[in-house]
Amino acid sequence: MRYILKSIIAAAVSLFSIYATAQDNWPDKLYCRGGLADKSAWNPTKNYPLNHVGDGKYEGTVDVDASNEDSGDYYGNRSDLFFSYGNDDNRILSCPYSNIERFLTPAICEGPLQEYSQPENIYQTNGGSYFVNVDLKAMTVKITPLDTGNIAWMPEVFLVGTNYEEYWGRNGKSLPHIGGGIYRGTVHLLEGVNNPGYAEATVFATYTHRRDLNWAEGRYGSSDDLKVLQPGETAHCTRYYGDRKWLIAPGWYDVLFDMNKGEVTFNNVTDGIEQTTADNTGVRSGKGCIIIDGDFSKAEMFTAGGSLISKNSPRTDVSPGLYIVRTGYKTVKIMVK
Repeated sequence: MRYILKSIIAAAVSLFSIYATAQDNWPDKLYCRGGLADKSAWNPTKNYPLNHVGDGKYEGTVDVDASNEDSGDYYGNRSDLFFSYGNDDNRILSCPYSNIERFLTPAICEGPLQEYSQPENIYQTNGGSYFVNVDLKAMTVKITPLDTGNIAWMPEVFLVGTNYEEYWGRNGKSLPHIGGGIYRGTVHLLEGVNNPGYAEATVFATYTHRRDLNWAEGRYGSSDDLKVLQPGETAHCTRYYGDRKWLIAPGWYDVLFDMNKGEVTFNNVTDGIEQTTADNTGVRSGKGCIIIDGDFSKAEMFTAGGSLISKNSPRTDVSPGLYIVRTGYKTVKIMVK
């Protein structure tokens, strides 16, 4: 009996020792990588250590680079952030999601981690100094700005869609930054030709869109493409690498975009704003031409791809095909034979 009891005690001590060793076998440090103030930080570096403070938890500070329009950076003012074990480039910690919820802000400051054999699904944040917490037991990361007043928010973002000024055009409508990651501006949205009865809109938070017509990078939208919004509704939105757009009734809107919280609100301000097209303006196709009946002072004609071919003309000769005609407040799609 004494022998059996000794064996049980020895086994228990051994198991406890193994458990304790496993729990204590955390690396001394992790390292921040990405678009940091040290420009070489995409490569293995130990310049931004996170120290082990016990139980798989790591803490440290990091300076994220504030890239700008002249840097050639595709991401506007946002930079990459991920983590590695020492100089081991085959053990990378970053986001489990491939195209959503990877942008960290003061309001959306925590996310899950997953280990990869190379940098991918990288988290991103705005330029600034941050206190970083990584928990290897929970596999989470949290960043806290050291100075919320010095976060490098972009100076403006761009609302692109069926805008009166530029119908699905390259530049979009500027929404200036008014503080704290909030952007605001007034936009006149027209009915879209692909979704009758609705205007179409999306937000681009990147300089790239203005340079080379990148229609995916830095694009904000909701989880479902073609999500219908009600005027005054606040909808969650996040960055997507693909086609996302909102649908809303045509009209004038005061648009409030909150990059910090990941929210957008379209407040209808149509009442009291003079419309831009007389009710008697009509569009029809003739043989090899497009004809404007009535007021043509606001008429603009585009190819199906969005290239302007004519302005302020009662008649425009065109080759057979599909065209888009905007008469001010209305936008129509017309086939010419």
